[in-house]
Formats: sequence, C-alpha cells, structure tokens
Amino acid sequence: MGQDSTSSTQAKSEPSAANSKVKVPAHAERESQQGPIDILSDTKGVDMHPYLDRVLARIQANWYKRIPESARGPTMKKGKLLIGFRVIKDGKITDLHYIESSGDIELDQAAYSGVIDSSPLPPLPIEGCQFLVLQLHFHYNPVRGDVSQKRDNTYPLVPCVTTNINFVGQVAVAVFPLTAQVPTGAKQQFLPAVTRDMDSAVTWSLSGKGCAASTCGVISADGLYTAPIRIPNPATITVTATSVNMPTESGSATVTIVQSRPSN
Repeated sequence: MGQDSTSSTQAKSEPSAANSKVKVPAHAERESQQGPIDILSDTKGVDMHPYLDRVLARIQANWYKRIPESARGPTMKKGKLLIGFRVIKDGKITDLHYIESSGDIELDQAAYSGVIDSSPLPPLPIEGCQFLVLQLHFHYNPVRGDVSQKRDNTYPLVPCVTTNINFVGQVAVAVFPLTAQVPTGAKQQFLPAVTRDMDSAVTWSLSGKGCAASTCGVISADGLYTAPIRIPNPATITVTATSVNMPTESGSATVTIVQSRPSN
C-alpha cells in the first residue's frame, strides 16, 4: 500500500495503492507473501483475494484522509512502516500493534489511525476461523522499485482456531511515538490517535517507578514532553493519553531518559 512519487502531480495529492493481490497459502506451511498485506494465518484453502481487496480499499480510504500535508506536494516526505493486527470473526480489529516505524511521528500516526478508523472490517469469510492475522505495509511516496510485490521473508503461519488466544479490546487511543529516548532537559512531541467515533480531546499524564510529579518531567496540554534535569532510577517513564469523553480509554508510550551531551 503506497503513494507513488513517480506519478503525475494530480496523483501525488491522492496516493495510489500498490497491487492488492496477495498470495494466500492453502495450508499451514511457511510461504512467502506478495503485495501490501502479509497473511500469517492458515486460510484453509479459501481464496482471500476478494476479502482482502475490500479490506485494503477501506483502510486505504481512511489512511488517505489522515495523510499529513508534509507527505503531499510539494514536500512529498518519504517513509515506510509495518503494522500488525488481527481481524476477529465479526470483523473487529484487535491486537493492533506497531512492528516497524517510519521514524516520523506524523507518518506513523496517519497509518495507525487509518487502521483504527477501519474497524469493524467485513466479517471473515472463512468458516470455523476465529481470527485472521495480518501485517500491512505502508509506503509514503516510494520511487520505482521501493515497493516490492514479492516478499522474500517467510513467516510461520498461525492456526486460525485456537483456545489459547487472549484478544485485546479494540484500540481506542494510541500515542505516537510508542517509544522514545529523551535526553535530560530535552523535549519530545507526542501525538494521540483516537478512533473516529470518539472526540479527539485527550488529557496527558506521566508516571514512573523512579519518579513522581515534576521529577518525571512535564507534559503540556498538547503533548509536548520536557524531560527532567536528572535521570530517575529506573530511567523509564510512561506517557499516557486519556480520552476526555471516555476516561476508561487510554494509550501510552514509554520514554527512556538518557544523559544529555555536554554543550561545547
């Protein structure tokens, strides 16, 4: 799934998708995948192309709405990332997680939010399957050759029926970046991603085993974090965004405080 930086100026403002055809394994053995989606579940021989075309169309439409101006003309910022998730039987997205970052908060947030906004997806077309494990590749403004339609990696397939899986509830609030190293006294911007059916307003808070109150640092109402001048012990701090309208829904990120470099 990607934007093509080699297309016309008009096409640049509305990214075009990569080929959505996916090689679907018919039985549970290791097999390389093709296209923007990697299927990590045994599909029991079911042709998943029609279903995945619908999944890609929905996620792509929601992703396009979230793409930041910096990834459009004339800046055309580049980046790629990988997001994993499960689709349970009724189409709800669960276990949404970030596998590879683009290194850019805005690009990561747009892709992650595009997946969140797409839940629920169409119900699974596989009889007897409780869930489908997917990995989705996002490419911002790739040049020719950046997006390979053939995956060289192999993945162990996950049986689609199991009694040992614990589903995480649908993600309502996420924080970007998910992890960060921040030097003492330095600043780091955090951004929230909230599902489309919730108000986007959040409150920010800090916590840590080795700190309390301002010794954890300070975070502003818009998510700008300032690290403490001394490293707490342990040096990890949790940044939490909590929905204003639904206080039971929150997301968090982990910050590791490191020593700032002495100025010359």
